[in-house]
Amino acid sequence: MTNKTLSLTLIALYFCAATTIGAQYTYEQPSPSASIVIDKTVGKPGVVTKGGNMNVEYVQNLGSVDYKYAPGADVWFKLAVKNTSNQALVNVTVKDILPAYIEPVEGAGTFDKNTNTITINAGNFAIAEEKVFELKTKVMSQSALPSDKGLFCITNNAEAYTDKVKDTDSATLCIEKQVTLKGGTPEVPKAGAEMGLVISLFSGALGVAGLKLRKVS
Repeated sequence: MTNKTLSLTLIALYFCAATTIGAQYTYEQPSPSASIVIDKTVGKPGVVTKGGNMNVEYVQNLGSVDYKYAPGADVWFKLAVKNTSNQALVNVTVKDILPAYIEPVEGAGTFDKNTNTITINAGNFAIAEEKVFELKTKVMSQSALPSDKGLFCITNNAEAYTDKVKDTDSATLCIEKQVTLKGGTPEVPKAGAEMGLVISLFSGALGVAGLKLRKVS
């Protein structure tokens, strides 16, 4: 084999080896994937500041032992929507389906009275972008609440979606009707077992006190 032939062979082998090594370390781009997350929370009223503003703590749910809303009370909801995919999301829609006995006051979006739904055109989301929407609603008046319930809990559902992805979440809160008075005697709405027990104990205590007063006189 001549020197020229040997040189050409070595060069060919070098390029072949370099190509093989390079192929082993070829970086592959991850496949595009779309995903979105919505976090729905309800505001627990806190201390009123000197300026008249109320501090609100947003939590996932409020059970009857946590906090009970009265008729006509303001209820705040927060919707945190985040693009958790590795690509931008286009034309994201956010919907908040208000439960019965809750009506909107102010916030983003449009309200459909027939479906009791607030719809927000959230626009486009860059990768890892998050947008937060706060909605102010209120409990309906006592006369609009169910007559057979003194204390009851409801769930507020929300969703965020595009034509490719969707996510849902919910938050629970409880409503307690106000005690009415008849002839000066406290009367709790029907089926208000929890408050009914308190009223029964209270009435019993008054009865015992009355007995003692009669004995003294």
